[in-house]
Parts: sequence; C-alpha cells; structure tokens
Amino acid sequence: GSTPTKVHEFAVLALDRADGSVVWRTTVTEALPHEAGHQTGSLASNSPWTDGKHIIASFGSRGLHCLNMDGEVLWSKQFDPMRSRGGFGEGSSPGVYGDTVVLQYDHEGDSFIAAFDKSTGQELWRKARDEGTSWSTPLIAEVDGRVQVITAATNASRSYDLATGEVIWSLAGLGVNVVPIPILVDDIVYLMSGYQSYHFQAVKLADARGDLTGTDKVLWSYDRNTSFVPSALIYGDFVYFFREFSGVLTCLNVNTGEVQYEGRRIGLRQVYSSPVGAAGRVYLTSREGITKVIKLGGAYEELASNQLDDGIDASAAIVGDEIYLRGRQSLYCIAQTDQR
Repeated sequence: GSTPTKVHEFAVLALDRADGSVVWRTTVTEALPHEAGHQTGSLASNSPWTDGKHIIASFGSRGLHCLNMDGEVLWSKQFDPMRSRGGFGEGSSPGVYGDTVVLQYDHEGDSFIAAFDKSTGQELWRKARDEGTSWSTPLIAEVDGRVQVITAATNASRSYDLATGEVIWSLAGLGVNVVPIPILVDDIVYLMSGYQSYHFQAVKLADARGDLTGTDKVLWSYDRNTSFVPSALIYGDFVYFFREFSGVLTCLNVNTGEVQYEGRRIGLRQVYSSPVGAAGRVYLTSREGITKVIKLGGAYEELASNQLDDGIDASAAIVGDEIYLRGRQSLYCIAQTDQR
C-alpha cells in the first residue's frame, strides 16, 4: 500500500469472553508509520502474549510493550524502525519463557535478537543477526536441560541459549521471506518456508551443536507444497500444511516424512491463517471466511464447512470448548449455545 500520511493509534484491548464487550483499551503509542506494509496486511499483525499477570505486545517499529491485566503500561521499549523486504510490513511476535521476553528483529537494516526482563524491561542481551527480513516468531523450549531460543530464517535457522544469547546450533536450508514458526515435538524441531522455493526440515535436537547442515541431525526433509504465510500443524502422527497461501493441503507422517496426501485442493481460495487441531479435528480457515473441518488422520475426510461474513487472516484460537476467530471487521466466538 501507499505510505501512511496520518498518525496511527496502536492499542491493546481486553475483551470479555462472555459477551465480547471491551473491558479496557490502552493506547501504547501514536505514530506515523514509515511503511504501509502489504495491502493484505495490518499494522497490528503481531500477536500479544500473556501469563495472566503480564501482557506482552510487540508492534515492531512502534515498540515492545508490557501491560498488567488492568491495561496499565508497565514498560515500553523502542527500536530503530524496521525496513521490511518489499515494504511488506512486520509480523514477528515476541517469544516468552519464564521471566524472559525475546524479540526476533529481522529486517533490511541491522537485524538482531534480544532478550528482556519480563518484569522490568531491562535488556539482558542482544546479538546481531546476519539476516534479511523474516516474519517468524522465536520458539523457546527446554532441550537437553538447557532453554533454547529457536529461530527460523533465510541464511540459517539458529538456536540461542536463553540465558546468554550464545548460538548453540545453526542450520541452512530455508528460502527467503520466512514466515512459519518453528514447531517442537519430542525434542524434534520442524522448520518450514515456502516463498518461491519449498522447504521443510525435521531436526533432532538431542546433542545438537554447531552447524547441523548436511548432518544426520536432519532426520528428514520435504521440498514441495510448503507454506509461505501459514505455519504447519502437527497433531498426533501427522503434519498438515498449505501450499504457499493457497487452499492446497498436504499431510505427511510426522515421524517419517511419508506422504499421506499432497497438493489436495479442498475448496478454499487463499489461506493466511494456520491450521489448528482439537478433539480429533483439524480446522482450516480461509481469507474469505470459510472454515473447513476435517477428521484427524492420514486420509482426507471433510466433516463440515462453515462460512462467516468476514475475511479472516488470523489463526483460530481454541480455549476450552470455544473457538475465537479474528476477522477484518469483527472478533467471533464460536461455541455450542447450551454450553454458554
């Protein structure tokens, strides 16, 4: 889109889950954005995070903010503005583990990764990154008794020690414009990119150190039909992902990489949201507001198709028996009415 000419308000909202009413709304900053971002995107595409006491919200170039549950700003951090590749905008969300917040700040300028104290905002460490723009979010998890920050990006996917920022391992092999997030299951991390070239890697993290490229730590890889915008879903023995951002679905056995079905058109046009799974079902939501529900398994079996009167780019959030969908105009809560 064209460069904004008006000051924008960047806000964090809390809604009542019972009726959707706004409990509070806090403006964390007002700014004239230096980039418009992609025409399909939003200047608030980064996802917030909460532990029930703190709310961590990143607006990238418009800062990293911590609020309490009453909507009061506890601290804010500002950074040099991002220059995104192609002017596509920003989207990486903060990673949080224990008392530490991690920000992956990859752009066409000086890219870095930094850790902050969740309570005070104090910067704990910062490491320069040899990367162009990515939109992925860091995954933080304990592996081999050490908490690792795992990042997916073009020149290399890397793991950092959460305590020090030291690089534990790195692995080449993804393409440009990396958006999907790393997924960790049973000490195996799954990495994906799908813009102009297709890459999916399953990487065993036990004793992983140094450059893993070309080693047996890469258990299997798959180089077709991977996602540009959505992330994958790993559920049970299966991994599901779309081709680029189209409604073309592939399912692999997550243990072996064996194809269950691939390149299947399922009646959706464009998809930005990631598949989600619950109660033996997989939910697949398209940009035109259609959600296909399929049965968990290696054979494609559609159970339902549902239409909302809104475009949906955000991934569904499932809490208990309720599904939350953030549309362009509205936020929806889907549930059986006898449970409310």
